[in-house]
Amino acid sequence: MRTVTEILTMARRAIIAISVMLAGLALTPTLTPAAQASFDGCRSDPIIYLSDGTALDLTADIGTNVSNITEITYSVHVPRGLNVLLYLATPNIGFKGKEAFVLFNDAPAGQYETDTFVQTSNQGVAVTARTTLVGVYLSSLGLSLHSQPASGYSGDQLWTTLYR
Repeated sequence: MRTVTEILTMARRAIIAISVMLAGLALTPTLTPAAQASFDGCRSDPIIYLSDGTALDLTADIGTNVSNITEITYSVHVPRGLNVLLYLATPNIGFKGKEAFVLFNDAPAGQYETDTFVQTSNQGVAVTARTTLVGVYLSSLGLSLHSQPASGYSGDQLWTTLYR
């Protein structure tokens, strides 16, 4: 049987853990840019929240109008045992039905890999993919921020690897 002191200690720890995680989720949008579109290029910008307190902001800056994009696929490789809590797709109307997201639980502990694939109706379109990892970790009550770009063209597999 647990004592009242033990129960209160567990409740305090749970409140602190939830507070730290909520603070991290609240900070993620302020640390990452919003989706944008223009006549000479566009940006896809979904955010993925994972069960370990990590948020991944996946950005693809694409050098063509959104009407020329036929497909954007984000393949995300995360450590075993992690699940997606929330996937927020790019809110721009032109991206609806063009973005796809696939999660693989096959990365080593602490490693997050993304493969961004953009297909367009016109060839040779410049693409820069950027993965930003924002982590709120309850075990150490820590916060981390890492970002890495990969550049290429439509039809290329653009890989990034981040570690926490």
